[in-house]
Amino acid sequence: MNGFARVLAMLFIGMTASFSAAAQDDLDSLLRRLNEVEAEQVKSRAAFEAQQAKSQATIEALRAEIEAMAAGTQVDRLAAQPTDDTPHVATDVAKVDAGIEASAPSGPLGAKYQAFPELADESRFTLKSKDERFEFGIDGLIAARYEVNHRKDDGSGSSNTDQGFEMVGARVNFKGYIYEDFGYWARLQADEFANDPIFDALMGWYNFDENMTLVAGQFPSILNRENGIPLDKLLALESTATNYAFDPFGYKGVMLGYHTPKLVFRGIINDGYRSISNSAFAEDSAEWALAGQVLGMAAGDKGDWGRFNNMTSRRGEDFAWQLNAAFHVQDGKGDASDSNDAESDDVFLLMLESSMEGDGWNFYGSGYYRETDGPSTGGSKMNDLGFVLQGGAWI
Repeated sequence: MNGFARVLAMLFIGMTASFSAAAQDDLDSLLRRLNEVEAEQVKSRAAFEAQQAKSQATIEALRAEIEAMAAGTQVDRLAAQPTDDTPHVATDVAKVDAGIEASAPSGPLGAKYQAFPELADESRFTLKSKDERFEFGIDGLIAARYEVNHRKDDGSGSSNTDQGFEMVGARVNFKGYIYEDFGYWARLQADEFANDPIFDALMGWYNFDENMTLVAGQFPSILNRENGIPLDKLLALESTATNYAFDPFGYKGVMLGYHTPKLVFRGIINDGYRSISNSAFAEDSAEWALAGQVLGMAAGDKGDWGRFNNMTSRRGEDFAWQLNAAFHVQDGKGDASDSNDAESDDVFLLMLESSMEGDGWNFYGSGYYRETDGPSTGGSKMNDLGFVLQGGAWI
């Protein structure tokens, strides 16, 4: 090979080596780019899957919130809201729980109104101060019915039928809190518009805690169910004739109530049997008088107390059974030497009750025993017995 050919061969070999190095560089660059694209694809896929999972979680949370709203559960609605801050949600739920606990009645008959269970459903129009330490509530109720009374011939040769509308009761309630746990209740009522209205409740109370309440003033007797539940929840808008004859109806005095989830204890120091002022049934005050009550949930739990604030039972309810025992005893003023000093009777009254509610049915029974000795009985003892049995079924 001549010199020129040798030079060409060396140039060709050098160019081939250069081309091979350039191709290798290009290949390495392409491989790096491919790796970068694949990494970005993996990252994008992971981000998409995360976004999809978050969207699905949001959908499930919204569905849970809709179900909670349908059930009317405020706390569940808050807990079901989608959020990335679970501790914050838990804190908010706890705050809502605390708010509901403070504002709603708690305990067997309600911490705010535990002395008088019917008040839990009354005074729905309420004004409160900004700090919620003062509260004023007002409500009213008018109860009327149409009656037909046919009296057969009793041997006198005549019979008669009376009919017409009757105003069973008209009531106006004022209740609330003067400051924190110091509450008040005043109830103005009249059986007929033509009658002078009376204050059958004019009292104040103090809640020591959610279990104990002190009441002072003039207040209705709640020693039995018939006199302790709202007028519009009674059958025929009226208590039975037996209760009408035996119940003390109202007291002037002091009542202390202590409530547990299963038991209620009440003690009353008062002016005597039916010593309520400004009433057609007012009687003279006694020397001293005491009344007491033990009310227990024999079957059921603390959530069943409210079921016995009426005389009905809806379908789908579990069995609940409430027992009640109450008494009133007083030492009356006998033959008074002072004509200005009114006389009153010695009275002992015992009341027993059994109330049952189940799946669309209810049963109520009560028994009364009263012993009276004094001016109204001519100085001799008189014993009275009475009982009530009634039941119903949901249609």
